[in-house]
Amino acid sequence: MRNGSNPVAKEATRDGYTISRLAGAAGVSVHVLRDYVLRGLVHPARRLENGWRLYDERAL
Repeated sequence: MRNGSNPVAKEATRDGYTISRLAGAAGVSVHVLRDYVLRGLVHPARRLENGWRLYDERAL
């Protein structure tokens, strides 16, 4: 699955927000949010076993 076609990846979990949900809640694109992560402006709260980053309310 490519380019966000995985519907599960777009869901917020009980433990935090996926990058897609966080971007939507913050009103920015996923590309902008990823740039913020690369620049060290936003940090994931934790990583899941599958490598997905989860963000919390502080990232908003």
